[in-house]
Amino acid sequence: MRRVMIIPLLIGALLLSACGDTAATPAPTAAPASPSTPASPSTPAAPTSAAPDTRDDLTVTKEAFERGFVEKTFSMAVQISLGESQAAKIDMTVDVEADVAKLTMMTDEYAEMLKFGDEILIKQADTPGADTFVRVEIGKLRAGSPLRGAFDLAEHSGILGGVVAARKVEETAGKRIYEGTADLHKAVAAAPAKARASMRATLRQAGNAKAVPFRLGVDEQGRLLHLAYQVTTAQGPVRTLIQMGGHGTGVTVARPKPEQVKEATAEQYAAL
Repeated sequence: MRRVMIIPLLIGALLLSACGDTAATPAPTAAPASPSTPASPSTPAAPTSAAPDTRDDLTVTKEAFERGFVEKTFSMAVQISLGESQAAKIDMTVDVEADVAKLTMMTDEYAEMLKFGDEILIKQADTPGADTFVRVEIGKLRAGSPLRGAFDLAEHSGILGGVVAARKVEETAGKRIYEGTADLHKAVAAAPAKARASMRATLRQAGNAKAVPFRLGVDEQGRLLHLAYQVTTAQGPVRTLIQMGGHGTGVTVARPKPEQVKEATAEQYAAL
């Protein structure tokens, strides 16, 4: 696993995309201009008679992830771009109650992670053997490993845990669009302890950490459909687009054959 460190780095980005604590309630400030509107994914089926949403705009945005996790199964796609180039694409499907998940990542190489309870199976393009997975036990990972919280997205709300301003800018049948700003310092402070180390690594690179502009869409039930935001760094603007769907859809994750799996070495545990 020559490039094993790409896993923690990408997980750090993913955790910043979708970690936080919706209980935090920062004071509102004025909202700046937002990133361009992303292409919306397929809208999940809504109930025939959705009750009117009487929550204020700040609450709607802060709870968008939380509401998307109610059905316990979901899919998420994350695209991270640096300047005009795509830096990473992450796709995942999760069944919270069954405690299974599949996550694929594409940078210049392909990586895949499967979760079955307390074990994670990892496959990278440079792993010896075309179909070889490295098995990692979560309990044996170092305390600060981003893998410990990589699949716990149902507990999180991303940069939305640090929202300080939000306003509704558009409403159509079955969809509402909001714009606002988030303070990444507040998002990190509100995040679960096991996610903070990885989030701080990303936070340190952000030049606009106290006022990150975002634009998001929710469905009739207030569930996140898409979220776009931009962080300025010394290397250029980093744009993140998150799309969410598959609420309540069954998730099946196939376990590799025993001969395809090998145990992680001490060196790999240290890197992860």
